[in-house]
Amino acid sequence: TGNSKRPSALVTTAKMKSCQARESAVKIRMTQLTKLVTTMEITFDKIAERVQKYYTDKVLPSGRSLTGYDTLVNNISTQKIATQTALDKAKADISVFSCDSENPRALLLQFNTNMKLVKGALKTYRAAINKLIVAIRTIPAPTTTPTNNVTND
Repeated sequence: TGNSKRPSALVTTAKMKSCQARESAVKIRMTQLTKLVTTMEITFDKIAERVQKYYTDKVLPSGRSLTGYDTLVNNISTQKIATQTALDKAKADISVFSCDSENPRALLLQFNTNMKLVKGALKTYRAAINKLIVAIRTIPAPTTTPTNNVTND
């Protein structure tokens, strides 16, 4: 057959160089993803902290309260942990990525899947913070009962 005459050393060298270029690109993407997640987590933490401070300093003293406040705050914490867990899994999976491994293509696909999971976790984390903000901003004003100042003579 015609394929048996191809110089296999040349093909192997080209495949190895291609794989090494992908490996380098994947490592760079992982570094950038880590920076992105860290920056976003810091920003989200600041926003969540400011919203909670607003609630305790402004909303509660005004006589208004949110019935599901603790649940919403706990949901934010849960989503933060889920984001960090997804990032840690992506880091662990990519740390074993190498052109010398048995199936680098499967590892590359796993990396892409992990990146999507991390980005999805970030979106969910952001949505949890937004839910708290919306819930606080839509608290109805306390209803005041009218008092009768009419005196009967």
